[in-house]
Amino acid sequence: MNPTRPGEHEVELREGARQLLERLTGEPSVTAEFDLVRVSGGGNNRVYRLEVRDRSTELGPAGCAPLLLKSYFRDVRDTRNRAETEHKFLEYAWSVGVRSVPQPLACDSVAGLALMECVDGARVSHVGDVEVRESLAFLRALNRFREAAASLANAAESCFTLSAHVDVVDARVNRLANSSSEWTCPEVMDFLVSRLVPQWISVRDDFRVHSTESGIAFEAELPVFERILSPSDFGFHNALRTPAGPLTFIDFEYAGWDDPAKLVCDFFTQPELPVPGRYLGSFVDVINDVLDLDTDRSDSLRSRVDLLLPIYRVKWCCILLNELSPAGRARREFSGDQVDEERIHAQLDKAVSMLETVSS
Repeated sequence: MNPTRPGEHEVELREGARQLLERLTGEPSVTAEFDLVRVSGGGNNRVYRLEVRDRSTELGPAGCAPLLLKSYFRDVRDTRNRAETEHKFLEYAWSVGVRSVPQPLACDSVAGLALMECVDGARVSHVGDVEVRESLAFLRALNRFREAAASLANAAESCFTLSAHVDVVDARVNRLANSSSEWTCPEVMDFLVSRLVPQWISVRDDFRVHSTESGIAFEAELPVFERILSPSDFGFHNALRTPAGPLTFIDFEYAGWDDPAKLVCDFFTQPELPVPGRYLGSFVDVINDVLDLDTDRSDSLRSRVDLLLPIYRVKWCCILLNELSPAGRARREFSGDQVDEERIHAQLDKAVSMLETVSS
C-alpha cells in the first residue's frame, strides 16, 4: 500500500470521521486528535487508516487501533446505499459469531461513511484446497442462522428467476453498446460491436433452448428457502490472509439475499483471482448442504449452475469493460485509481480471454 496524506479539501471527511469516533467512544475530548492516512485498495471507494493518538481509548475489538474508515462512492446513477449495506451485513455476521470479517464499529449512511476494524493481512496469491475450504466455512457460518437475517435486503442484481439472470446481463450488454459513442479506445468499440454483442445474442438464445430442455421454467421464482445470504462479489480478490493464518473476507457493499447459483457462477468466473474449475462440484455440494436441500432440489441447483455459467462469463466481460466506461472511470477516480492506456488494454485483454471461455 502507498499511503498519502489527505489534502485540505477533505475537511468534511475528517469531520465525519470525528463524529463516528464520538459515536463509538462517547468521548469527544479524547477523539479530537487522530491521524487519517489514505491507503490504496478500494476499487470503488476511498479507504483510510485511522489512528487515535490517545492509545488508552478503547476502540473496537480488544481496543483495536488503528481503525479503517471507508468513504463510499455515490452517484445519481447508483441508488444503492453502499455504506448501509455493508455495515448491516457486518453487524449481522458478528451477531451470529462470524469472525472472518472486520468488526463493524459505526456508520453514517447519509454521509456514506463507515468505521470498522482495520485488518492487517496480505492479498491472496494462490487458490487451493485450503482457500476453498475457508470460503465454504465462511458461507456455512453466514447461513447457519439465516432466519436472523430476514431483514437484510436482497443483493445487488439479485436474481430469483432464470429470466432475471438474462435480464441483468442483457441490461449490462445494452448499456455498454449504447454508450459506444463515449468510448475513446477504438479497440474496445470494435470488441463490443463485432464480438461481445453477437456472442451474447447467441448465448442468450442457447440458454432459452437449454433451459426448456432441462425442464426448468424460465419464469418460475426460486422459493425463499432455496435463497442464500450472499457476500456478493465473492472471491479471493476480496480476502486477506492474516498474520495469524485464517482468511478475512472484505467488501460487502453488494451483499444480501440471492440465488445460490448466481453466487457459485460469480465465484467461479470472477477473473481477478480465478478459482480452478475442479472445485465446482464439491462447492455446489456444500451449498446444497448449507441450504439443506433434498436430492431433487440439489440436482436443480447444479443444473442451473451449468446453464448459467456461460451467461455469467458474458457478465464478467461486461464488468471488466464497465471499468473503462465514463461511469466506471468516475468510480475509479473517486477511489484514487487512474484508468490509463495500459489499464484499458489490460482490461480489454481480460475481457477477450473471458469471452473465449464462453463456448468452451
